[in-house]
Amino acid sequence: MTLFKRIWCIIVILALAASFTLAEEEEFSLKDIIYASLDDESREQWDQWEAEETAWNSMDDEEQALLHLDRLPDASVDIDPSELETNDKLPTDTVNILLLGLDSRKDVLNNGLSDVVMILSFNKTDGSIKLTSILRDTYVSLPGYTQGNRINTAFRFGAIAGEKNNVADAGPKLAMRTVNRNFDMNIEHFVTVNIFGLAAIIDSLGGIDIELTKAEANRINYELRKEPMDKVKRSPVEGRAGMHHLDGMQAVTFARIRGIDNDMARTERQRKLMEVVLNHVLHNGLTLDGMVSLMETALPYIYTNIPPAMLFELGYAALSSGLLTRASHGETLFSQFRIPMDKGFTYQNIDGMSVIFMSDRNKRLNLESLHQFIYGQAYLR
Repeated sequence: MTLFKRIWCIIVILALAASFTLAEEEEFSLKDIIYASLDDESREQWDQWEAEETAWNSMDDEEQALLHLDRLPDASVDIDPSELETNDKLPTDTVNILLLGLDSRKDVLNNGLSDVVMILSFNKTDGSIKLTSILRDTYVSLPGYTQGNRINTAFRFGAIAGEKNNVADAGPKLAMRTVNRNFDMNIEHFVTVNIFGLAAIIDSLGGIDIELTKAEANRINYELRKEPMDKVKRSPVEGRAGMHHLDGMQAVTFARIRGIDNDMARTERQRKLMEVVLNHVLHNGLTLDGMVSLMETALPYIYTNIPPAMLFELGYAALSSGLLTRASHGETLFSQFRIPMDKGFTYQNIDGMSVIFMSDRNKRLNLESLHQFIYGQAYLR
């Protein structure tokens, strides 16, 4: 049981670190204590952010997506794993797990848009870990739809259809099926999480140290004042570039930032925080009791269909790969990738939605590159 808990803790930490989303909420006055303490440059930046957000379309992402819900027949969600549309050409020595970060603000793990979609790939032979982000606005074919939609809607629509038809895990199953269909993958296992789990685990670690740009530091303060996620009275992050110590909610907010650049940079921040958290856990020599305590803190915020036997297998491979040694040396713990790649997509407006679109040529290029990253060669169907 001791080994099982160690392995499960590592999987939980990796999964929780994918739980980053950001939604626009009600407006509020920026003329508060933090705003008054800003220097002129930072105050000008806050004013610009507020003006940009005020100009955004009042219809949020989920409202746009729900306009097209009638395109999804209830019967399109199948509980049979054979209907996940897996690619049987892929080598079996690598297990791919779909990580879904939900935009739910409650302890709810079976509903909401999956604004974070990542593929976590474990190579059982050499114990290597690879992480691929899929941009949430990527336009894809959704099983059961007459037309495509953003990839982050698959979980939401699957959950709605599942509720109507009493189908268990319909949300993650439709999300897995969507990724498999569009990216020639073989995913059969998932982990869903929301933002509070990662914040709780970082707080239990005593916070983390992470390097920020001045814009990132100021944006953390901006977001936590605009959209308070808890009732904690905390000191603001100092508005400067450099190393900062962040508590759990500040760290999560860092990874959820999307107003200062673009979604590509946002996914980079997500992966950066994931590695910082995992490095902190592994490098600081937590005792078994400490790791189990972290796991127990996180469990209320995570849901998965990974069976215990697979946890043993994957965890043993990860530990055997020298994960602890690499962490102690400050080395990179996993390889990272993102799709669509730079210059491998265009922005288009489809059905009133701004989406990331891949032409047939670009889609093939992205699929080949994804397979090359995970397997060393392409196995397209």
